[in-house]
Amino acid sequence: MAVRVGFDSATCEFTGGAIRDKGRSVSLARVAMAGDVIGEDTIAFGPVRDTVAHQTFGAHFCEVAVHLDTGENRVRRMLAVCAAGRILNSKTARSQVIGTLTMAIGGALMEELAVDKQRGFFVNHDLAGYQIPVHADVPHQEVIFIDEPITRIRRR
Repeated sequence: MAVRVGFDSATCEFTGGAIRDKGRSVSLARVAMAGDVIGEDTIAFGPVRDTVAHQTFGAHFCEVAVHLDTGENRVRRMLAVCAAGRILNSKTARSQVIGTLTMAIGGALMEELAVDKQRGFFVNHDLAGYQIPVHADVPHQEVIFIDEPITRIRRR
């Protein structure tokens, strides 16, 4: 995208809705008018990757009822307990876990995840056959985050 409008992709910056480099600036809206906008980047973790633990843990619990006559499954309530380090925004983190629990209901009760074992990818990866749980399908969900300090990795 930057190359299309004459910028060096190695030195330009994307800030304030524009591409900027060496005193020159072009708005992203102008770039988008010229065709598809494609952005690529990399992530560099730096030295923190070697000094701080990055793994998270969680336990999920479901209470499920099965109707004796019809065999219909119903998830009655769900609980997720997560050890995810320091939570910066509890409302967003809780919403993310609730979204995961809701998707798990869909995955467990409403859809088939067909995997091509030779190539290692999901065959049914589009929304054509995807059933989304509706409000009546989603029970009370509770999320608990374990408050824990950042763990430093010990060097031997």
